Amino acid sequence: MNLTPAIVAELTNQSLQEIISLAVCKKQISHIDDISACISLKKLDLSQNCLESKDSLSGLQYNKGLTMLNLSHNSLSSIDLLKNLHKLVVLNLSYNKIVTLPTFLHKFSQLKGLVLNNNEIGIIQSDIKLPPSLNTLILSNNSIENIDNLLAKGLVHLTKLSLSHNHLRSLPTGMRETFDELKELRLANNKISRLELHSLPHS
Repeated sequence: MNLTPAIVAELTNQSLQEIISLAVCKKQISHIDDISACISLKKLDLSQNCLESKDSLSGLQYNKGLTMLNLSHNSLSSIDLLKNLHKLVVLNLSYNKIVTLPTFLHKFSQLKGLVLNNNEIGIIQSDIKLPPSLNTLILSNNSIENIDNLLAKGLVHLTKLSLSHNHLRSLPTGMRETFDELKELRLANNKISRLELHSLPHS
C-alpha cells in the first residue's frame, strides 16, 4: 500500500498542514508518496511496514522539517533519498537490512540519536563522517569486527554507545580520550577475551 496524502488525512482527521506528529505503523506501507503538504510535520513513525526499495522513501525527501523519524522494522538497505532531512534529531533505522553507514550523515548537524541495531553492518568505513552532535549511537546486533574507525569520527559528545552482539575481539586504545563524555558502553556477547583498563572510557 502507498502512503498518500489522502490516507494521511483519513488517518489523522486533520488538515495536512496542521499535522505535527504522525504514526503509521503496521499498515503494510510499501511506498511513501509525496506528503510535502504536511508542512508542519516534525515526528513520523513508519515502523513495522513493508518499506524495502530505495525509491520507497521518495515522498519523504521534501519533508525537511522532520526532527524525529522511525523507520524500524522494515527491509530497507538504503536511505539515500533522506539526505536532505538536515533537521533530524533522532533517526531510528533498527531492524532493517543496512550494510554500511550512510555517507551523508555528517550533514545532519542536529542529529543526537542514531539507532542502527539489528542490521547487517560489518564495518565502520574509514571515509564516513558522523555528526559531532551525536550523543547516542546504537550499533548492537550487527556483524562489526572492530571499531577503530569510530575513534576518528569526532564524536566528542557521545554519552551512550551500544556494541553488544557483534564480533568484536578487542577495543582500540584511545577510547578514554576520544569518548571523554561516554557514560554507557554496552559490549555484551562479543568475542572480547580481555579488556585493557586504558581502553575503557571514563566512568
